[in-house]
Amino acid sequence: MLRYLEAIEELPADIKGPLLKVLDLFREEVAETVKKSDFEELKAVVTRLAHSQDELAEAQKRTEGRASSLEAAVERLAEAQKRTEEETRGLTKEFKRV
Repeated sequence: MLRYLEAIEELPADIKGPLLKVLDLFREEVAETVKKSDFEELKAVVTRLAHSQDELAEAQKRTEGRASSLEAAVERLAEAQKRTEEETRGLTKEFKRV
């Protein structure tokens, strides 16, 4: 910025003021723009988020597989319970006859 000020100092007085005002407005606008480093940082964050999302999707697949296995085990247990109850009823009837 110092080089610009040195160049402006060489200009006529009636041009210095308006030019300094324009440069100040331009500086404010540039300050509000996204810098390349900001954009690169944002890209890195998005990449990490995408990787995390992939990991979560894989974990969800594993969880769904485990849930399916548990569901099948519960069904087998329910069937075994039903058989046990039927056998118990049969034994109870036989015991009552004796």
